[in-house]
Amino acid sequence: MDQVKVVLGYVQKYHFWLLCVVVIVAGLVGWMKASGSLSQEYQTHKGTVTGKYDSLVGILNGETPPNADWTASLAELTQQEREKVRAAWQAVYDDQQKVLDWPIDVMGDEFAQRIADAKPGSEIPQNDRAFYQNNVINNEFPRLREIVEAPAPDAMTGRSDGDDQSRMAQYKVVWDSESQDDVREMLAMTGSVPTSQAVWQRQEDLWVFKALLNIIRKTNEGTQYNSRVKIIEELSIGKEAAEKFAEGKAPGHIETLANAAPSGAAMTPPAPPPDPTIERPLDENRYLDADGNPLPTLPPGEQYKRMPVFMKLVMDQREIGRLLAECANYPLPVEVHQFRLNPKSKQEKSKRSSQSSTGAAQARMGPPAAVPDAYDVTVEISGIIYIFNPPDMEKLGVPADGAQLAGR
Repeated sequence: MDQVKVVLGYVQKYHFWLLCVVVIVAGLVGWMKASGSLSQEYQTHKGTVTGKYDSLVGILNGETPPNADWTASLAELTQQEREKVRAAWQAVYDDQQKVLDWPIDVMGDEFAQRIADAKPGSEIPQNDRAFYQNNVINNEFPRLREIVEAPAPDAMTGRSDGDDQSRMAQYKVVWDSESQDDVREMLAMTGSVPTSQAVWQRQEDLWVFKALLNIIRKTNEGTQYNSRVKIIEELSIGKEAAEKFAEGKAPGHIETLANAAPSGAAMTPPAPPPDPTIERPLDENRYLDADGNPLPTLPPGEQYKRMPVFMKLVMDQREIGRLLAECANYPLPVEVHQFRLNPKSKQEKSKRSSQSSTGAAQARMGPPAAVPDAYDVTVEISGIIYIFNPPDMEKLGVPADGAQLAGR
């Protein structure tokens, strides 16, 4: 009993410190229990979040999503879009075929049928190539003048008698004789029998020249005594037009007359001529890429070819809008990239005032409808004609036999 009193005495004396120890121990025990519970709950939620995240990453990185319905729906939509592109491609191609015709009356039925059955760019028999070289081109060039109702250079003799005036009245346009010579020379096929590629390209040249001349014809449509386009000073396509295209893209090409270089100013030396010992592709610099730069050669598998074109015309300035509209509406539309009005420097204008250009001089002795007047200006148009190849579903990611997409 005495010992209990002793213990109680110590408790009563040191109860504060004893209570402090109890509180500390109880707090430590409670904190350890709470901490363990929170840690366990944290690990549980962390595992849940990590699992969800890994599942999403697996879907994104997987080759095919696990949802079969989603895969089927996506494949169906993709196929529908491809079919729309194919239909649009086919419609444009069919529309162009109306003007991409071969001269059947010159070629004959058998030659024409072989061409109709051939794939563009394919091999043409040697006899057909020789016939094309000797007959087709010689017959086709005069027809180009007929499109715009322009007289041959030797028809404009400068006489003023009644018969001559009556004969000239049937024409509407003067096509500069030098420009005619340039086009005739470009189309000519001399020397040995041309290759199949050369024949396909020459026919393509005819199509493009016909397109440009038909655009001029439609611009003049309905006129009788005063043509809207009076003089064709220059027409060029392919490599020659690509050079004009590059000039228009050059820095500082647009400048005021005050800043124009004097006629005697030094010019950049021309590039060295190509090495004649190196055989170059027939289509070198003939077509443009998507940025308007000449292509060394046309890449295989293209849906269409971008052919650069250039026109320099004297026309009624009030009808420029009509000309541009005809460029856009023709089956082989000209996508106009550059347009210049009165492209003459001060020195050239002064020279022209004292000595008329060839085209203007021919116009004065040519058709009455083509005589220039106060509203006439000189315009230059550089653009691109898109020539579509036959539709090919394989280029759209669809097998040629029309098989369904993988996974359907």
